[in-house]
Amino acid sequence: MSFRAAFFAVLLPLFTATSHAAPTSASADAQLNERGRSILAYFHQLQASPELKVISGQFCSFGLDARLEAPEKIFQTTGRWPAVISADYADFKNNRLETRTPNTLLLAYWRAGGLVSVSAHFNNPARAEGGGLKEKGPKLTELLVDGTPENQRWVHQLDAAAAGLQELQAAGVVVLWRPFHEMNGGWFWWGAQPPADLIKAWQHMFNYFTQTKGLHNLIWVYGPNKGEHLADYYPGDRYVDLIGLDAYTDNVDAEHIKGYADLAAVNKPFGFTEYGPHGASNPPGDFDYRRFLTGIEKDFPRTRFFLSWDMKWNPAENKFAREFYTDPRVITRADLPAGLAGDEPPDTLENWRAARLAHLTQSDGWLSLIGRHLLQPGKNSLGTGADNTIKLAAGPSALGTITVTADKAVFDPAPEANAQINGLPAPSTELIYRGETPTVVTFGPASLQVMQRGDSLYLRVKDHTAARLKDFAGLDYFPADPSWRIEAQWIPFNPPHQLNITNVLGQTSPEPSPGKAVFTIDGHSYELLPIDEGDDELFFVFTDLTAGKETYEAARFLYTAKPKEGKIILDFNRAYNPPCAFTPFATCPLPPKENALPIRVTAGEKKYRGKNGTAEAQ
Repeated sequence: MSFRAAFFAVLLPLFTATSHAAPTSASADAQLNERGRSILAYFHQLQASPELKVISGQFCSFGLDARLEAPEKIFQTTGRWPAVISADYADFKNNRLETRTPNTLLLAYWRAGGLVSVSAHFNNPARAEGGGLKEKGPKLTELLVDGTPENQRWVHQLDAAAAGLQELQAAGVVVLWRPFHEMNGGWFWWGAQPPADLIKAWQHMFNYFTQTKGLHNLIWVYGPNKGEHLADYYPGDRYVDLIGLDAYTDNVDAEHIKGYADLAAVNKPFGFTEYGPHGASNPPGDFDYRRFLTGIEKDFPRTRFFLSWDMKWNPAENKFAREFYTDPRVITRADLPAGLAGDEPPDTLENWRAARLAHLTQSDGWLSLIGRHLLQPGKNSLGTGADNTIKLAAGPSALGTITVTADKAVFDPAPEANAQINGLPAPSTELIYRGETPTVVTFGPASLQVMQRGDSLYLRVKDHTAARLKDFAGLDYFPADPSWRIEAQWIPFNPPHQLNITNVLGQTSPEPSPGKAVFTIDGHSYELLPIDEGDDELFFVFTDLTAGKETYEAARFLYTAKPKEGKIILDFNRAYNPPCAFTPFATCPLPPKENALPIRVTAGEKKYRGKNGTAEAQ
């Protein structure tokens, strides 16, 4: 994994860089793609604002019947397009999932600048012939037993849905994915089952989609029905991005839409995941949609998005649709920030700084690190108890053991430790630490994984309730200065040099350096040597005379596009601190002697003014 992928892999154009502490916008999927993080950040930004602004949404029917008819009628009636459209993969006529027709309209709407959502009314896995949506299905836990007919049918449906979502991912589309909706009600086969069973099924789907299927374009939406037990089925913060409730009623008030307080207590952006006037069937089409906004503002003030159902629940099929859609509190497609969907957002310094801030404040980011421990050959016992080989800063007294041999590390959980892998109880398992997807063991709010540094294995431990994350003090920068965006001459090495890079553990490794950037400041010539990580950028680790005073003492990082026509752009406004500036538990590279600049580079990120890692390094 490149330093870019590890340290700086998001784009959130809606957060502004600031020296003040900022709210986190962590995604459930730690590998959610850049555009997905940008969209999720937008929801968080709206939620953090005291001003009532709600993202408009419209359902566009099921499977082969999915059409843009409803949003088109809204546009014809109001002159506005909904910000979001939604379709469902269910093909009720053929008892299967149909993804092609919904994806066609979703992709078109995305390319026009709108956001998209997908749900799926899955067939009952107890029925070999499909269908059975409103029959009592098998226990949800039976779907997770490998090899049973129910499991095979369930996984077949997951594969079909994943194929449709993968098609959208390949086209660059981010999806608001809303599974198991209205699970607290008894009308669908998955509904009104024991909450713990639904949570297991949700977490299984989450891990299957993100890890097995490689889906990293999904924003996960939790949507129970109004009434009781709304929060009982909540799968946990690590598995949900947005929350809401489904409600069909003319009376948009706390008396008729119960359960809001339970969901509002969850620290996620809230909305009406489905709304329709009158009731769940046969709406007359005479609802004054202005009442929906009035009710939200009075009794549901955290609401920041809604999805109207189709047919006569559609605002355009009711009264005062134009007044509703032109109300400044309603966000339409034209109101969405440029670049949120459709074309890529511009690569501005403001967006770059916003991405930097958002990545650093993720719940599983560098600020969540609470431990780095050397694994010794043989058996290593883990836990918070004093008698363990490795004493953890969080978790049970005895978590288990990791046995290290010549080529593997095997984790054996302790009884009652409640350790999990992929959302399921952890068995004795080999922990993968090579490649892009290491095995992650979770226990409560904490997690661990094995990493290799040189010839040694280390244990990396994170906690999304870590003090450094909660107490983050924000980022400071030198003022943006165009003069520090320098066009340098590129002198290639033939063959490439080997640049010796030493990390904070004292381990040195040779890295390929394809050339050097030579530039002039005030009549004096300087040069920097990059590392080539194999992608479309070069990575510089450097220091200068501001180090230890205005900037972090060890190093700063800088990525640049690869050279063109003998030139390379060094934009020092985008120089930033390594993770070691914030935590003593990261393993950062140090600058080679060739990259110690004898000048003051007064651009880019300054020294972290909060509690950093250097003074506490172990």
